[in-house]
Amino acid sequence: FSGAATLYTYLSFALNHASAIFTANNATVDINGGFTLTSGTFNAPAGTMYVASGWTHTVGGTFNHNNGTVVFDGAGSWGADVITTETFNNLTVNLGGSGLSVAQNDTLKTLGTLLLTNGYASQAISGATFEAQGNVTVAATWDGGSLALLCSGSDNQNFDLTGATILFGGDITVHKTGGQVTLGSALSMSANNNYPDLIITTFTHNASSLQA
Repeated sequence: FSGAATLYTYLSFALNHASAIFTANNATVDINGGFTLTSGTFNAPAGTMYVASGWTHTVGGTFNHNNGTVVFDGAGSWGADVITTETFNNLTVNLGGSGLSVAQNDTLKTLGTLLLTNGYASQAISGATFEAQGNVTVAATWDGGSLALLCSGSDNQNFDLTGATILFGGDITVHKTGGQVTLGSALSMSANNNYPDLIITTFTHNASSLQA
């Protein structure tokens, strides 16, 4: 796929053959159902890929983010289950007030921007995490949840909760090898009376800090 083409599926999309290679190039991919990768290689678009009802990558296969944006959308609650860690460039969660449940001990990792727009994110059991190495923005329309956030990597990061001061309900850990995390707004750690933890680890190179 290339140019301004759009791949639209009315149901789910699955890639499950070892020799299969899907390459979106600059096309838009809009999956109006779940995304399942069990074998083969999926090269995501450099633009935007929408997934409306579940993300499953638990057995095999390779997901390449291609420096694009993945948007979790749709109107209903759904789950993400991956092989320990799935790495995205940009990830947006926009579930219209419904919930994203991430499987136990799984991590959704972003190298670019993590944008929490609408809906909520929770742990299916325990140990699930958003890991951000770039900027994190929580919109005023976000509904909260218990999913933890780990700020990692060596780049400077901005954490912006303008209009959403009390809306991030998970534990927050800052554990970086360099750079700093700048808090661009007020942050209340007692969102919805969950009283999550704020954990700042020892930084190497004396290079990192959390600023307000």
